[in-house]
Amino acid sequence: MTRLSQYTLVISAASCVFITLGLNHTQGLFLLPMSEKLNTGRELFSLAGGLGVLFSGLFAPIFGGFADKFGAGKALTILSLLQLISWVWLGNIETNFDLLGARILLGIGASAILGIALSVTGKSVSPSNKSLFLGIIMASGSLGQFVVVPIINTIIQNYDWQMATLISAFIVSSIFIFAFFISKNTPAFKTKSPKTENIDENRILENSQSLTDSLREASKNKSYILLTTGFFVCGFHVTFVGTHLPAFLTDNNLQAWVGASALSLIGLFNIIGTLSFGYLASTNLAALGEAWAVAKKSNLDIKKTFKGIQVSSGNSFVHETESQVILNGSYNINFTMDLVEKDMTLFNDLSKTLNIPLEISPLVLDIFKDAHQKYGSRSWSSMVVKRLEDNCKINFREKGYPDELVDKEKEEKGYEV
Repeated sequence: MTRLSQYTLVISAASCVFITLGLNHTQGLFLLPMSEKLNTGRELFSLAGGLGVLFSGLFAPIFGGFADKFGAGKALTILSLLQLISWVWLGNIETNFDLLGARILLGIGASAILGIALSVTGKSVSPSNKSLFLGIIMASGSLGQFVVVPIINTIIQNYDWQMATLISAFIVSSIFIFAFFISKNTPAFKTKSPKTENIDENRILENSQSLTDSLREASKNKSYILLTTGFFVCGFHVTFVGTHLPAFLTDNNLQAWVGASALSLIGLFNIIGTLSFGYLASTNLAALGEAWAVAKKSNLDIKKTFKGIQVSSGNSFVHETESQVILNGSYNINFTMDLVEKDMTLFNDLSKTLNIPLEISPLVLDIFKDAHQKYGSRSWSSMVVKRLEDNCKINFREKGYPDELVDKEKEEKGYEV
């Protein structure tokens, strides 16, 4: 792909995510006017929203498989059409069925937008830019929430909620254009076979599994199950807050812009928090690698060093968890090198945009880029410490540490932070 084709693809994919997720987060703004229109309680709107999210999850793998087989452009076109119909339908609701049906259709239309955008970008762009471009796609969803929610709220307050739904439908229609650009700037992928020769490994779609086989394999993967469970909990919280916060604040005599601003700020701080905490964890990991190298070359007892760090002011969650699989030699923390490089690059670029002269971040990013080049994009990010092991011809192996982290603490009642 040419550089122009890559940029066109990334901008188009990010725009699809920006629009879809941005508009999705405006749903809570419609709770009061739609409930008043139908003369129902808030339970119906909540049920409609919950069904929309449920159907979104059910149809995501279906449209993901459709995109793999028939192309991302066609899949995005169909999904945007479903969103367009649902927004028009929402603006013309007359019965409870209309609200339920429109929200379910909206959920289906939004189901695979993010997944398809990430997939087609990851398979199409050059390896050197992959981490940055995937990070841009991920951040565009939160940026959409930050930008779109106040705009829709302004339309509702200055015109009416039905006008807001029609304008939302108009905004969604622009995804047709972006889908066209994606289809025109996506290279053809070939399924890998024994006869395949001289093809860049990063540009091959290697998975020839059927959708059923893929789901069956994923259901047996503990990391997949835990990740899905985590998203289940997170999704409940985000959906609940997004649906009820604006109405709750209005009930307490706060102006409508307060609720819209609160939802908008969630999107902004989601970006900042993700990048900042990811940066801190990655920096700590790189520093631990240097600490282990000095300890090993100094012939210190590794187990005593581990405990020494644990009781010192230099202790951290990263040390107590990731150091264990490093000492074991598996490095298995279920987080890969390309993801760290993506987060670090975004954090670094954000600091440049804000004119903050960071000193540590660029150095740590270069360290991870070097590890990425040596061990591959899908290697565990904790293998960044292996650079020093290889350079110094040492290893940090020690018996008694697990090859995979397992939570052995007893379950206990949670507490509020």
